Amino acid sequence: MASEIKSQGVEVPAEIPAWQKTVPTIHHLEHSQSLRVVWALQELHNAKGLKFHIKNYPRVQPKNLDLAKVSPMGKAPILTVETLDGKPLPDLQIRDGVIMESKLILNWISQSYGGELWEQEDDTDKRRNMYFQEFASASLSERVLFAMIFEIIAQVMPFPLRQILGLLLNPLAKVFKGHLPDYFDFMEGELSDERPWFAGTKMGVADFCMEYIMTIAIDRRYLDEETYPKIKKWHDTIRARPAYQEAIKKGGGPKHYDMIKFGK
Repeated sequence: MASEIKSQGVEVPAEIPAWQKTVPTIHHLEHSQSLRVVWALQELHNAKGLKFHIKNYPRVQPKNLDLAKVSPMGKAPILTVETLDGKPLPDLQIRDGVIMESKLILNWISQSYGGELWEQEDDTDKRRNMYFQEFASASLSERVLFAMIFEIIAQVMPFPLRQILGLLLNPLAKVFKGHLPDYFDFMEGELSDERPWFAGTKMGVADFCMEYIMTIAIDRRYLDEETYPKIKKWHDTIRARPAYQEAIKKGGGPKHYDMIKFGK
């Protein structure tokens, strides 16, 4: 099958490599962490020819009901997986053919399609890769997301609520941002010429996990780029990767991955 198919207006190569036994579809919500899953799949497409589909969803309040039809939680990212004859792949998580939660999705993608591409080469990097996956999803996310939430509530409100809520919530955001230098100091110290990735000597699942939360921190200027040049270089390296740029394009373009106002 050398033809092209279109998924939500995005052309996706239809030819399946001989090694690929299942076909994933990423259900991607704009302005969300699901972009890092699109990026991971695109890296595998560029490196190994992985065929995947993408279905884009607009961010609406209180939630996108079409996503709820795919997964009971209705929260992106959602990965659905089919066998080559179009049947949902059984025994994945809760429902056949459906995988939820970013870190679990990224690890499943790595184990199912990545092969040696993201497999860390020594025990030190294997432990490091596992640690920074959890660090990104727990400790760091908590501080960055609370700071962002308290800021954005006021930003999206009309005048005069914007000013009133800003006076109430900006001090709380400042408290959470005040803790971030401790985290960034630690992260900066763990990056080096020998280990330029959070996963270690080469890119791994930890780096995909770190992308979303650090894109928020950098785009919202929580991180002083001059103070943390190694973190800045890591993030610049990601943004320069062809697969990342293609993932942004397939997700609707930069205006659909806005960490400042989230499309508001």
